[in-house]
Amino acid sequence: MLWHILRVKPFAGLSILLCLATIFACFRLERRRPRQSSDRFLIGVLGLLSVYQGLRILHDAGLVSIIGNTMDDAIEVVITTL
Repeated sequence: MLWHILRVKPFAGLSILLCLATIFACFRLERRRPRQSSDRFLIGVLGLLSVYQGLRILHDAGLVSIIGNTMDDAIEVVITTL
């Protein structure tokens, strides 16, 4: 699936790889147990945004159709509050 995206839309494939790398980095940072709760919160929000952007890229490529208006609105509220 990822290989197909890389052949058809190379920038979309690269974006998916960057989202996956960001999610992996968030997991690694969270395992180190940051001392301040604000750091943990920011790591969680960054992970959530990476997952959302990855799903949005897959949706635009025509591979996933689970993103709805409710999820779009919820992410927009999170981005606005930050």
